[in-house]
Amino acid sequence: MNAAAMSAAWPVVWPLALGAILLSLWRHGKIQRVVAVLGSIVHVVLAGMLLVQSLEGPVVAVFGGWKPPFGIAFVADRLGASMALITAIIGLAVTIYSLSGIDARREGFGYHTLVQILLAGVCGAFLTGDFFNLYVWFEVMLMASFVLLALGGEKRQMMGALQYVALNLIASTAFLIALGLLFGLVGTLNMADVARQLPAAGQPALAGTVCSLLLLAFGVKAAIFPVYVWLPSSYHTPPTVVTALFAGLLTKVGVYALIRASTLVFVDSAPFLMPLLLTLGILTMLFGVLGAVAQNEYRRVLSFHIVSQIGYMVLGLALLTPVGLAAAVFYI
Repeated sequence: MNAAAMSAAWPVVWPLALGAILLSLWRHGKIQRVVAVLGSIVHVVLAGMLLVQSLEGPVVAVFGGWKPPFGIAFVADRLGASMALITAIIGLAVTIYSLSGIDARREGFGYHTLVQILLAGVCGAFLTGDFFNLYVWFEVMLMASFVLLALGGEKRQMMGALQYVALNLIASTAFLIALGLLFGLVGTLNMADVARQLPAAGQPALAGTVCSLLLLAFGVKAAIFPVYVWLPSSYHTPPTVVTALFAGLLTKVGVYALIRASTLVFVDSAPFLMPLLLTLGILTMLFGVLGAVAQNEYRRVLSFHIVSQIGYMVLGLALLTPVGLAAAVFYI
């Protein structure tokens, strides 16, 4: 693999390495904070370089010597690279705010390391070219975000974290079942290969089942109606800086996965899902706003507004026009 291709993996590899470095500095709070900020700046630079490189065409990195569709591949097109850069920028902003927004006790429990692992999972989800590795990065995100939610051990944090992990585990199970069925149907989980082979598999009922399970899994991650209840139940419980990190990134990974699945798979193999997705987007907008009106705590109001904004993104996607897709991406 040449250096140009390796640049597609750096936005994922770097925060993992930085997380390991920060873990080794857990007894040195001041040094840990400085390294976290400087490392986050490097992350922004690496993601920015990848975006510039992707403007000339998709950047593909293949690992282990196995070429697609069998090997692990990262594919950084303009959308994925842009999302990786936004992730790095949010990570830097959150890390800087954490200098005053996170207490020493939470820092001692590995806060900065967990943030970097979360950023690696998010970037991995944006850059992977394989559905199974998308599942893997979802799980990396889930583990890091669950610990961040529970970090501190306050009662309301634990209650919010349990609701968060329960629904997300259901989504992970649905995703894994869909991957098993998909691999049995077409013999590959490479996104581009699935998009080509699934419509020609000649089993529309099974293909529709797979796509429906993917919609459920990504719908939970994105917090669309009716599987959004975990978000307003959990996002107001951790420190504000953790909520900011989650609000800026986690649900957007779900929307991004819906964009990929809809344009690559749903539109040809399960077109009946697109009107359903349109309806769900409208209901998500409506119930998010109604939920916000019913609240009297500022952070819970904002949590429901996050749900409402997800509805706008899903609505743009479900229209399935160039302008609608552009609007959804811009809104993200």
